[in-house]
Amino acid sequence: AALAHAANDLAMPRVLAGLWQLAKDDAADPEQSLRAVAAIDRVTGLRLLDALPAPAEAEPADAAVDALIRERAAARRNRDYRRADEIRAHLAQRGIELRDAAEGTTWRRAAAE
Repeated sequence: AALAHAANDLAMPRVLAGLWQLAKDDAADPEQSLRAVAAIDRVTGLRLLDALPAPAEAEPADAAVDALIRERAAARRNRDYRRADEIRAHLAQRGIELRDAAEGTTWRRAAAE
């Protein structure tokens, strides 16, 4: 219903009201709701889908994380702390927390906030 109102520029308040109803509807099919939100988003340009978390397949693979940790360890051994910090920041942006200890560095995926 909200998308039907989008055809009329003067009905944008109805579009947003319909979007709000869709968001509150616990009985709505999540996949169908997401498609509807995407359609409304294309019309309104609100960039609502930008707020969604990255899909799980976008998470770095364990082997890639391990390779970056090895690179970071080498940078630290060479006293290239700037590069080591860049790698830590890069991993943090992707939801990876590093823990440095005498035995080496361990990592885990950060808990969702």
